[in-house]
Amino acid sequence: MSSSPYVTTVTIGTLTSQHGDYSFTFVNGSVAMTAAVLTVTANAQTKVYGAAVPALTFTITGFKGTDTQATAVTGAPVLSNPVTQYSSVSGSPYTTTVTIGTLAAVNGNYTFTLVNGSVAVTPAVLTVTANNPSIVYGAAIPALTFTITGFLGTDTQATAVTGAPVLSNPIVQDSPVAGSPYTTTVTLGTLAAVNGNYTFTLVNGSVTETKAILTVAGSIQGMIQGAAVPTLTYTITGFQGSDTALTATSGAPLLSNPVSSASVPGVYTTTVAIGTLTAANYTFTLVDGSVTVAQNVLTVTASAQVMVAGTTPPTLAYTITGFIGSDTQASALSGQPVLSNSVSSSSPAGVYPTVITQGTLASVTVGKYAFDLVNGSVTVEAAGAAAPPSSGGGSGGGLGSGIGAVAMALMLALRMLLMRVRPR
Repeated sequence: MSSSPYVTTVTIGTLTSQHGDYSFTFVNGSVAMTAAVLTVTANAQTKVYGAAVPALTFTITGFKGTDTQATAVTGAPVLSNPVTQYSSVSGSPYTTTVTIGTLAAVNGNYTFTLVNGSVAVTPAVLTVTANNPSIVYGAAIPALTFTITGFLGTDTQATAVTGAPVLSNPIVQDSPVAGSPYTTTVTLGTLAAVNGNYTFTLVNGSVTETKAILTVAGSIQGMIQGAAVPTLTYTITGFQGSDTALTATSGAPLLSNPVSSASVPGVYTTTVAIGTLTAANYTFTLVDGSVTVAQNVLTVTASAQVMVAGTTPPTLAYTITGFIGSDTQASALSGQPVLSNSVSSSSPAGVYPTVITQGTLASVTVGKYAFDLVNGSVTVEAAGAAAPPSSGGGSGGGLGSGIGAVAMALMLALRMLLMRVRPR
C-alpha cells in the first residue's frame, strides 16, 4: 500500500498495423490500491455477580491472504467497560467501548471498523436450606427455620434479599417416631434478590423425632415378717398427651425380689427388668423398688388388778397378744418379762402402777418379734367398800357392793388413761 499507485507499463508486444497504416505510441497506466477493512470487535463476555471482572478482549477479522494479526497489524485497541465486581445484574449488559488506541496496519494495508462489545453479569447462586431440628415425641413442634448461604462481598440477608421462603412439614405433636425424619419442604415464597443479583437453590430439610422417656418404677411395698409376700407392682410415668400405658405400651416389665415370708426384717430390693415391655414412641428408664419386712410386734400388757386394803397383794400378771399363724407364747418365746409394783398390804386405797420391763423375754426365732410393753396397775380399795372379785361363783349383794363396783370401774378407766406407759 505504501508504494501505491503501481505503474502499468505498456510494450508493443505482438501489436501490429495490418497495412502499415498506423504506428503506436505507448502510454503507461497505474493500479491504485486502497486499504482493506479490518473489523475490531470487543468480545461479548460474561461474569457472575461478585466474581472478578474478566480481562476485556477483542477479535480482529477481515485479514486478506496469509495476513494475520501478528503480521499485518501492530499495537492494540483500547477497551473500556464500567462494570465492576459487584455491578448489579439489573444493569447488565455493560458496554465495552473500543477505541483505536495504538492499533495500526502494517504498510497501511488496512483500515479499522470498531465494534463495541459487552460484559453480561449473571446472578450468583444463594442456597436456601431448611434447618434440621430434633424434637422429643410429644413436645411442641418448633418453628421451622432456614439458612441462606452464598452471599458475596459485604452482602447479607438483610441487604441482598427481600421476603422469605415458605417452609412446610407434616409433623404434628403426636406424630409417631417410626415416621421420622419428617421432610421440611422449601418453596420460594416471596423470597427475591435485590437487583436480581442472585438466584436460589432450595434444599429441603427435616425434623427428626426421638423417643420420649418413660420411668418404670418398682413400688415401695411393705409386709410383716411371716406374712405372705405382696404381689410385686410397678408404676409407669412420663406419658405424653393423651397416651396411657394401655394405648402406648405393650407387654410388662419383669419384677423380682428375693423376699419371702421367712425373711428377717429388712429392706429387700425389687429389681425391675424390661421383660416384654415395649413402646413405639418411648424408651424406658428402670427404677428398682423394694419390699420392707417389718418385725411383728407383740403387745405385753401388765394386768389391771384389784385388791382390798389390808389384804395380800395379788400376784402380778400379764398377757401377750399379736402372735401370727400358729405361734403361741410357749412355741415362739422364751423367758419372762419383769413386773414390779410398790403396792403392799398396808397401802392405802388408790391406784398403783405395775411397771413392766422386758426382762428375759425374747423371740425364739431371732428378730421375729419385737415387744410393746404396756404398764398395768393394782387398784387398792378401802376395806368394806367392795368385795374383791373372787374366783368362785358368788358375789356380795347390796348397795355397798354396787357402789364399790362403780368406783372400781372408774378407777380402772382412770388407770387406762393415765397409767399406760410404753417403755422406749
